[in-house]
This record gives sequence, C-alpha cells and structure tokens, in this order.
Amino acid sequence: MATNTLDNSLNRNGLNNDRGTTAPHDAFNRLRWSIFEDVSTVLVLDDPRSQNPSFSPFVGHAIAAEPASQIPLTEIAITNSYVDWYDHYDYESPEPLLVSRADGGTVTVADVVEQLSAYFASHREDIFMVLELYLEKRPCRFVVDGKVEYDPTILESGEEISPDTKVLFNGFFGIVEPDVELGVELCAEQDLPERLRC
Repeated sequence: MATNTLDNSLNRNGLNNDRGTTAPHDAFNRLRWSIFEDVSTVLVLDDPRSQNPSFSPFVGHAIAAEPASQIPLTEIAITNSYVDWYDHYDYESPEPLLVSRADGGTVTVADVVEQLSAYFASHREDIFMVLELYLEKRPCRFVVDGKVEYDPTILESGEEISPDTKVLFNGFFGIVEPDVELGVELCAEQDLPERLRC
C-alpha cells in the first residue's frame, strides 16, 4: 500500500464528472477506533440496531476487505477536519492524505484504516493541540513558524492532557467528491456516540 499526500491537482478522488459523487462505506460508522493505538485494537460493532452492542476485531473481519466507498475507487483524498478547523493565524494544517494501493486496485476499508492510522500518528501533536483547547486544558502546544511545538515546562501539576487520553475516530464528514477531500471527524473518548461504547 502506498501512503501519499496531495498536491493541488484536480480530480483527487479518482472520480470524474461522469461518476459524480459517492459515499464512504457504512462500515466506517461501525468502527470503535482509538486512533493512536495499534490497528489490531480496532473493533467493529456487530449489529448497529442491537440494544446490547457487541464488537468483533476489525483485523480479519469481512468488512476490512470491502471497498471503502459505495462506488469503488482507486484513490480517496482525506483531510483531518478536526485539525483543519483550528483557526490560528500562523498555523499550517497538515497536507491531506491520498489513500491508494501500491497495486492500483480498489481502496478497501482496511487500506483507509491502516493509512489513516499512520497519518494520525504523524500528526499527533497537531491533534493534541486542538484537543487541549477543546477540553479546556492549559495549552502546552503552540504554533511556531507554522508547526506545532510542545513545551511541558509551562505546565503546573495535573493540568496536562494525559498521553493516555483516547482520541477516537467518529466517522467521515460529507461525501467523496471529485475535487474535495473527505473530512475525518474525531472525538475525545467521553464524546463517543453511545452506539460505539463498550
């Protein structure tokens, strides 16, 4: 599998005007995925309609091999909406991710999970910077020359976000369009939708 970032080219999702738009696979709404943990910890909600939710491991699950979108695509451009919405005059949000396969085949749900996991890990400080603001913690991450820098020396005891804080995948925002990145939604563990709580 190949992990790429986008340039400013058009038609970044492998869709053309003849194919229109498509939605991400419904399976993404069934994932319980703590984004900084290993992919082997991702779980799949077995029955979204059940009053007593049960989960199965994502690795080896049938949905992992299914196309990531309702119209199968060979590339899907994804951006981290959680970080992109951070408004700071000097902040440069990370480049979007272009999910594709080395063999040029259809992008699967597993391709998206695996490549997004690596993408999230490489932008952990950016995500935690926004999380500090969201959880109203004392900021210890600042933007310097467009990049996030971490300075724990300004913290008083107990004010820092724990490195064990769980940030979870909360689905995609919008649909896959020819010239627009698909937005990822993240949430702190306490804001995880009820259907995905174990």
